[in-house]
Amino acid sequence: MLDRQKKILYFNTFLNFSRFIYVNLEKQWEKVARESGLSSAQQHCLWILFIHEGMTLTQLSNIALWNKSTTSEIVTRLEKKKWIYKKRDNHEIKLYLTENGKSLVKNSVKNSSCEQFISIFDSLEEDEIKQILETLKQSCDLISLNENKDFKSFVLNYSKDIKDKL
Repeated sequence: MLDRQKKILYFNTFLNFSRFIYVNLEKQWEKVARESGLSSAQQHCLWILFIHEGMTLTQLSNIALWNKSTTSEIVTRLEKKKWIYKKRDNHEIKLYLTENGKSLVKNSVKNSSCEQFISIFDSLEEDEIKQILETLKQSCDLISLNENKDFKSFVLNYSKDIKDKL
C-alpha cells in the first residue's frame, strides 16, 4: 500500500499529464472543427448523432458530458443551421441529422487539419494504441464519481458503429 505522500505525488502527476493531454487535444480538435466551419462542441454533437441518431437531449448531454442547458443551446444552433432536426417519438423528442448534417460530418474527417490530428498514431503499432485506450478506459473507471451508463455504452460501441457509417 502506498503512503500518503506517494499518493499525492502520483495523483498530482496524473492530474498534470491529464491536463496536458486535454488542453492539447482540445486545441487540435478546435482547429479541425474550425476548418469545417464548426466549434468543437458543435462537431462533437454532430458526431455523436452521426453515430447514434434518435437519441434524446438527456442522452446526448450524458454522452457529450455537458449539462442539459449547454446541450440545448448547441442543439438549437445546429437546428437553425439545418444540420439537425427534432422528431417526436411517442412521449420523447429525439434528435436526428439532416442530410446536410451527415455530409458535414463525413467531410469533416477529410480536411488537412483532421489528417494532421489523427497522425498522432502514425508512430504506433495497433497493439500499442489498444493499450493506450485500455489505460485511458481504466483511468476513466478510476475517477468516475458517478456512473454514466450512456457515456460508457456509447464509447464502448463507438468504434464498431463508426466503421459501418464511414
